[in-house]
Amino acid sequence: MKPTPKTVRAGIRGSVPDAKLRKARIVLTSEGFRQGSIGGYTAYEKEHGGDVVKIGAPIGDRSRDVTVRGHETRHATRHKPQRRKALTENGALASQIVDDVNIECSPIPVTKGERAYRRAHLSVAVEDLRTLKNRARAILKGKHPNTVAVRNWQLLLAVRVLAMLEHYGKTGSPHDYSGKSHPYLPDCEKVRAKGVRDLSGLLGGKTISAIRKVINLAKLRRSRNRAIGMLEAMMEREPTPEEEEQEEQETLKEGDLLSPVTEGDALDGDMKIISLHPKSVPCSKEKAINIRHAPDGIIINPTRYVTAIASGNSAGLFSRHLKTKSGGVILIDASGSMHANAHNLTALCELCPTATVAYYSGYGSRGRGDLVIYALNGKRYPKELPQNTIHGGNAVDLPALRWMLRLPKPWTLISDLGFCGGVLGSEQVAHALVERHRLRGELTVYPSLDAAYEAFGGKGELRNE
Repeated sequence: MKPTPKTVRAGIRGSVPDAKLRKARIVLTSEGFRQGSIGGYTAYEKEHGGDVVKIGAPIGDRSRDVTVRGHETRHATRHKPQRRKALTENGALASQIVDDVNIECSPIPVTKGERAYRRAHLSVAVEDLRTLKNRARAILKGKHPNTVAVRNWQLLLAVRVLAMLEHYGKTGSPHDYSGKSHPYLPDCEKVRAKGVRDLSGLLGGKTISAIRKVINLAKLRRSRNRAIGMLEAMMEREPTPEEEEQEEQETLKEGDLLSPVTEGDALDGDMKIISLHPKSVPCSKEKAINIRHAPDGIIINPTRYVTAIASGNSAGLFSRHLKTKSGGVILIDASGSMHANAHNLTALCELCPTATVAYYSGYGSRGRGDLVIYALNGKRYPKELPQNTIHGGNAVDLPALRWMLRLPKPWTLISDLGFCGGVLGSEQVAHALVERHRLRGELTVYPSLDAAYEAFGGKGELRNE
């Protein structure tokens, strides 16, 4: 027999202690989860202590209906409106997922109905995982747009799926039947193992490691803000109109490059952006690069009009120049193991004269370090690298990566990927960003300066003089 609205409302009110839902309105829907229907939500009144004023939940008896109702009642039991205000749209989405993970990772009471309880939640996790896989296939076949919003949605849903798989799929030891721990449930363990394998194949191992770190932080209320910061740093940001316009411009301005990286909250640490003011020496061996552009590829020299008509010779009247794009960004890890110096940076600039070249290194703790702009718009710094700009450590891998990812493509990273020494959690996020953009073909990574020199067309070995 299907549950009646009166029974479901009574069950929801009774599931929340201290009569917290006595005055709350409970909205039920029998429309399932079709577009436009109620999935589930908990609304608070922020002016008078954050009391729950409304709960929305499905009325059905399917696994998802039961899971959503339980999820919302635990929200009403455990959570209050947070004082921390999300400054960005991504921050708001990340905070919602972190709170969802906190709920789904709450302790499971050992009862006779535990098997059914676990199976219901695992069923929802598997269904959402199937949605992720179907969406990924549709994007790959070009049947679904591959936008920033879609990719962020995939990431956020994957966080919740992994949290549910790990929490409801892990059961007690097969040799422990004392009753003091959860019983061993082979079917749940198999679902968890297969789901985690599928999710790893879909997103990549480094991304899964970063998501696990987010989940572990989200379990504790005192580390909630750090979990939100990590998840927000993993999300992509929609480019602003100014940044979209910058993609179409021919050159980058120094002021655009010196603006600090602010997303990701405390994860970004304290990275200073320094410009060596590369304005005098051309990157290439030839004279300064001077490329003019025309919409149709033809340039007419008005000073040759009269001469061309009088002599009947069109020499010098027309010229053709191919419209070329910027050389993108080359970011170099200048930690001690990479041996960056003026000689090898100059050699790279000769092979990629239009690229924006920068190197970074860190020191100490709490993500301190510098990112230094070495070459810009066909000009490079002409002297030895200032010693106070190479610190020998990593520490600022994440903010340096995020600085590069907001600039026009193509992106090239020269690093051994030995990320370390940054703010807690920043290394996992940095690895996840590198993995994601490499899989999409947007980022090329070379493990050393020698490998990059050879790939760019250099002859012989790159001497580290």
